Amino acid sequence: MKPDQIDFDDDIALLISTWIKLNKGLTETHKTMFQWFEGIHTKYNGIFGNLLVWLNMYIIYNDGWLCENPFAVKSTFEMATKSLFYNKKKVYNVATNCDGVILYQLLLQYLSSPSYDEFFEETLANTTKRINLGNPSDVLQSILVGTYLSAMIYSPEATFKYLEQENIIEGVFEKLFTLDSKMFHTYQRKLYLIGLGKSLFSEYIPEFVKNNIVKIISKMILMLWRINLAEKYKEKKIQIEQAKDEEEKLSKIKPKSEILDNYDEENIELELKEINEFFEKESNGLLGSANDINNPPFIIQHEKREEMEGDETKDHEDHLNDSWWDESEYDDEDAMENEKEEIEMEFDMLWCKVKEADENQFFKLAMSKLYHQNPEEMSSLINQLSEKQRDFMKKLLQTQRLIVNENGETKQITRRVIKALRRNK
Repeated sequence: MKPDQIDFDDDIALLISTWIKLNKGLTETHKTMFQWFEGIHTKYNGIFGNLLVWLNMYIIYNDGWLCENPFAVKSTFEMATKSLFYNKKKVYNVATNCDGVILYQLLLQYLSSPSYDEFFEETLANTTKRINLGNPSDVLQSILVGTYLSAMIYSPEATFKYLEQENIIEGVFEKLFTLDSKMFHTYQRKLYLIGLGKSLFSEYIPEFVKNNIVKIISKMILMLWRINLAEKYKEKKIQIEQAKDEEEKLSKIKPKSEILDNYDEENIELELKEINEFFEKESNGLLGSANDINNPPFIIQHEKREEMEGDETKDHEDHLNDSWWDESEYDDEDAMENEKEEIEMEFDMLWCKVKEADENQFFKLAMSKLYHQNPEEMSSLINQLSEKQRDFMKKLLQTQRLIVNENGETKQITRRVIKALRRNK
């Protein structure tokens, strides 16, 4: 096969990726076709197009094949690197660079040591280099730091070792602490939670991280609330679209600004003792078993609920608007809009276990891990949170992601799960 002689390879890529997705696996024919991927990528000078979707399917459905094929791993790494640094006349294309970042992150999330060890440090080095190259926007940096978070999924110990070895651990975590508000997509937000959570599962935790545990927990709480709030706002937008006329929309749906203005309506007092009680209820399954703690869940379960309670849509940050995109970096308004749409579309099309993860359960298990290691220290850490953060924390410990069927449609929802109290007869 000669990719440079085919004009419809984008259609082939989309067709075969759909085939793999439907069959949930690779055939011998699919594996044979991999040898032509690099030629297609070179043909388009480092721009993936539908080839990224094709590679996405190969990675998530490789069933060990990729780990046992050094050529495929090396080839995928080299294609990702080429796209990461793609530029035209020394002008970097953000959307194309993001393709390389996404591929790096998928490799780190799906391959296990030692299959990617050879390229692990080079992946992080290239990420650091790209962050410091060409004055990238906060949005691009927020996407790039996801590679450090994906490295935590691959091996938190190896990631910490590299960050300390290169003397960049403080810089990386400062970026994680400041760029979280620029993470606009659910994939980024879940990756943030899982990556930070995995860092707390490490057998070795650097002093800098130990000294910032409270900040890490605070950021995880805030990110969980962002996800929850964004989903509720999305539901409201759907309700608006389904309304029959404009008058009905305005009468039934509160404007976003009004939702945010009403943030302080509810003020629930929460004592430190109540939170500690949550950590101590391992026997009734609140915190999960030791096996759960060592093997955090990535798949959401279909679960029965005894009693469900929703949360009000309130928060203290306006992270529901579209201000995450820095328009000042673009001279051409059309170019800015096109790249914005491309990046959002790529994240929407991305298939990976991070997007399917129950972020609430992961947070619960990460907190449980810390508590089981040192109950007194964990109690002290919780006490350093603000009252509002402790209130959020209690609600989050009661929240989980569920798969429900509504009107014949299967969808994910997040709900607080509260066990019904039995009356004494």
